[in-house]
Amino acid sequence: MIYQSGYLTIKDYNREFGTFLLDYPNNEVKKGFVSLVASDSSQTGTAEEWKIG
Repeated sequence: MIYQSGYLTIKDYNREFGTFLLDYPNNEVKKGFVSLVASDSSQTGTAEEWKIG
């Protein structure tokens, strides 16, 4: 979903392993994403509280 919305772009593809290297399209998106992940990682909770779906 993050890739489809344009927040991540494909930088490279490794044919041997069938893996993609993803990157941010610009620094603004990178800073926002890093900020979001940092704020979420500083919060505590149970596994059930973090469950999606």
